[in-house]
Amino acid sequence: MSNEENNKEMKELLKQAIAPVKNAELRRDLWPQMLRKLNEQPPAVPWFDWACRDSQRASSGFSQCDSGVALSLVRREAFMNQHTYLRAYMAGIVVPTILLLVGVTVFCVSRYVYNVPVPVERIIVFPMAVVPNLWGLWNMLFVALDPRHRLPIGLHGAILPFVLAPIAFVVTRLLQFGLPAYFASVFPIAFPFALVVYYLAWKYLVGFLNRVQVIA
Repeated sequence: MSNEENNKEMKELLKQAIAPVKNAELRRDLWPQMLRKLNEQPPAVPWFDWACRDSQRASSGFSQCDSGVALSLVRREAFMNQHTYLRAYMAGIVVPTILLLVGVTVFCVSRYVYNVPVPVERIIVFPMAVVPNLWGLWNMLFVALDPRHRLPIGLHGAILPFVLAPIAFVVTRLLQFGLPAYFASVFPIAFPFALVVYYLAWKYLVGFLNRVQVIA
């Protein structure tokens, strides 16, 4: 059997299998109905449906990296809420420690290079050991006080020289350290100047370190 005969037989079989469509023409025009559908207002979606959809979109877009960052921030906040007084002590000793390094450098240069006859090495342990620790303890006291009743941090720090001065006087007497003759005339000027320096140091430096440590 040739290919043409096969094609004819296939066509006849397909015609018998598929019934012809009767009334192929449309009974009415569908375009007016489509226009009415297009002009109809869409149904109003409740606000909570939009909220649920946005939350699902946000949760689906929240990557694993973002969740890791959020978890690390939560852990950091939990850690920062611990050891408040230890962090206050550490924030308090930073400034006097740096200033003491500068002071010891100046002392060594003046004492052993220019031979300035001031035997400060006899009482050098006082500023090196007592002063930074008192700054740390004073900052701990500031953090421990009720925020409604405590002074501003600058005024709180300006009170510290009134504590350090008597301690320094007692140490010089115990070690029999002779004060220079001009000390009595310089003290009325130097002490108010020290109050101003302490006020500025506590207000701007210690206050900044407390904010960094998230403790005040």
